[in-house]
This record gives sequence, C-alpha cells and structure tokens, in this order.
Amino acid sequence: MARLECGHYFCKSCIKKWAKHQNTCPQCRERFTRLGSQPVEETNQQVEDRLDPETIHMIHRCTTDWMFDREFRNETIAGCIEKNIESLQTLFMVVNGLTNIVNISTERGDSSVTALSVFHLSRIRQMLREL
Repeated sequence: MARLECGHYFCKSCIKKWAKHQNTCPQCRERFTRLGSQPVEETNQQVEDRLDPETIHMIHRCTTDWMFDREFRNETIAGCIEKNIESLQTLFMVVNGLTNIVNISTERGDSSVTALSVFHLSRIRQMLREL
C-alpha cells in the first residue's frame, strides 16, 4: 500500500501506473509530489500546454457543442455507434475538454461546473460501455 500526501491509500503498483499519467489523488484530486521517498514528475499539465492552438480551439468547440448542443451530441453518439472514426475522435476531444474543465473547476472550487462536467463524462463512459 502507498499513502499519498493527502492521506489516501492505494495499491502501490496501481498508484505508480496512475502517477505516470496524473499526479493528483484519484479520490480527492489533491496533487502529490512523492510516492514514498521517490519524487513524482509533474504529469498532469493541462492538455493545452502540449497542443497547438488549432487543436485547442477544436477541443473547446467540441466540448462546448457537446455540453450545450443536443443535435451535435446526438450526431456524435450516432457516429460512435456506427464506429465512425471522426465521431470517435470528436468524442476523444470532448473527453479531454471535460477532463480539463473538471480539473480547473475543482481547483477553483466551482462545484456546479465540476458536477455538470462529471455528469457528461459519466454519460460518455456509460455510452462507451454499451458500444
């Protein structure tokens, strides 16, 4: 078992795998800098720090459309059901955008934005299980 700085415990091998992608606690999202005596590299930089401006704009547009445009959402879902690669790529961008919104709104303490984004992520997860 490994104890994070926030006090939560996790399977050591599981949290090491998690830390390769995110250095926030899976339970409370508090950042951690060490696993035991080992320092952890900052791995959860905003996706936007690593992407070109055109891709960032596309992620923002797709995420906004997903959240507020029912027709766009239904078309994307229909495309995913048909295994359309463009629809699946759009969904991937939406998941990235929603994940960033959750991280930022959690840090800012904006629970209503966090809740809305988590709701949409849950619906996407459920849809993907059904595919």
